Amino acid sequence: MLKQAGFAILLLLCSCNTARVLHYNFPDISDYKLFTQVKISHSSSPFEFKRRSENIVLPPVKDWVLTNKGKQESAGKMSPEQFLEATKSTSLLIVRHDSLLYENYFNGFERSTTSQHFSLTKAVVSLLTGIAIEEGIISGIDQAISNYLPVYASDERGKVTIGQLLNMTAGFDCNDYNDQLRFIRLYYSDEPSKFISRRKLRYTPGEKFAYSSFNTLLLGICLEKAYGQTLNSLIQNKIWTKIGTASDASIGVFKDNTSMAYGGLASYPIDLMKFARLVSNNGNWNGDQVVPANYINECRSKSEDNGKSWRYSRGFWLDTYNCLKKEEIKTLKWPKRGKDCDHENQLYGGGYRGQILFIDVEKKLIILRLGTGDANKSWSLSISRLAELL
Repeated sequence: MLKQAGFAILLLLCSCNTARVLHYNFPDISDYKLFTQVKISHSSSPFEFKRRSENIVLPPVKDWVLTNKGKQESAGKMSPEQFLEATKSTSLLIVRHDSLLYENYFNGFERSTTSQHFSLTKAVVSLLTGIAIEEGIISGIDQAISNYLPVYASDERGKVTIGQLLNMTAGFDCNDYNDQLRFIRLYYSDEPSKFISRRKLRYTPGEKFAYSSFNTLLLGICLEKAYGQTLNSLIQNKIWTKIGTASDASIGVFKDNTSMAYGGLASYPIDLMKFARLVSNNGNWNGDQVVPANYINECRSKSEDNGKSWRYSRGFWLDTYNCLKKEEIKTLKWPKRGKDCDHENQLYGGGYRGQILFIDVEKKLIILRLGTGDANKSWSLSISRLAELL
């Protein structure tokens, strides 16, 4: 409580939409109700996963849930469902080989409940970038962003590339972890144009990995300028209507109509599973190559070239449970990870408050956990550990 109060006071000092910040405080999965939403229409041919007569039985909590410090969770005598309810989960879905093995909702949420997915949006925008490159709308990942952001054209910022935005190596002074107040200023702003123009380079582009939602905001602008279309229409026409989605989605926009490309996507959980199916099938949807297969392969690459982190590639995280240094879990505050794990078969999209969309390409296994908070659990490690047990 004191931490939240202190955070609110710091936000007040930001002088950015002060009343709004203090009222809403931390971002929430219901934030799509706060911002203007623009529609992403669903497919005219909805796809249905094969359904079982009943859910599979989940392994005991102690076998797969880890805390934020990498410690094994005991959960006492709670069933997995009781534990998921108690840890602020809203849904857990599991698909293997197009069969829906498990689908359950918690804390008042249902199959038809919309939520905002935060940084899972980055994975969608990434695949849209791959499509733009394949179509020749963007020349490649080495194309400079000055073509689309004239505010940067006259200085070093204009030399940042599309690939550097994708891989979080652009070098801007807006890191999600080290510049939280700055990012909150962006999140609750009305018109981000001034914020964009004021950003400077902290690092030489292509030199250092620094996770930054600001990068994906710029990437969304580049896509809109390249196509001459809004981001919601691009997602709709290039991805959402092609993957059998059953319901409309939406994405938030600022008052100046800039798209919240870094985290504004809102939809039903089951349609996220269809997006993950597209990824697990190397960009192919029932014979239609929606996203180039070589682009999906790069999303799974643990390369460390040009400042890239092996843990992250083009909107997806790669540091799953089997990358842990198991012998060090009990002695370290946060267990180390090694990149020589799983031969790049596993990847996941991760979002604020424990949104995890996990994909094992080899097993054709998809697991989605959404929630209103992470309850101090490492859901990325937990969900990827659960995948090993299924």
